[in-house]
Amino acid sequence: MKTLPLGFIASLALLHFGCEQKTEPSSRPAHAEWKTSPEEKATGLTYEDEDFTLTALQPTTCKKEGPMAPMAALERISVPIIVEGRSAREVPVGAMLFTLEDNEGHQFRPTLAGCGPSLSPAGVTAGKSLRGEIAFDVPEGVGALELTFEPFLIGRKKVTARVSVPSL
Repeated sequence: MKTLPLGFIASLALLHFGCEQKTEPSSRPAHAEWKTSPEEKATGLTYEDEDFTLTALQPTTCKKEGPMAPMAALERISVPIIVEGRSAREVPVGAMLFTLEDNEGHQFRPTLAGCGPSLSPAGVTAGKSLRGEIAFDVPEGVGALELTFEPFLIGRKKVTARVSVPSL
């Protein structure tokens, strides 16, 4: 009998538990009352920070069939993003650093079964950029959405970037 490597088993466990949808309301107030602290600057479709710029582009709906399809009453949307480095500090970028939130405070984690070229995990510094798509399973007909990016930046307090996502 062959045994599977421990690393392989751990990877499968991370994929299983890391991709679950969180649909409970967050502790933040509803969209109309969103307030931002100095560390949470919401600037529409683009967030500008001393170390990076995050831009959310027009999302699309994608049709997935079979075992990778979203659950009933959900649709898979893909949000294209661009992260550009602005300093020598490396900004780590990866799909799992993002969440999507609706105007009622429900949060959605990314799914790895995306629609197009997915966002590759990497880091950006001044003069470098990364472009890709992040897929989320959201309720059909969902309203306003906000994308949150929380990179861990060495030597800085927690940074939370929030940008509005264009409507479908």
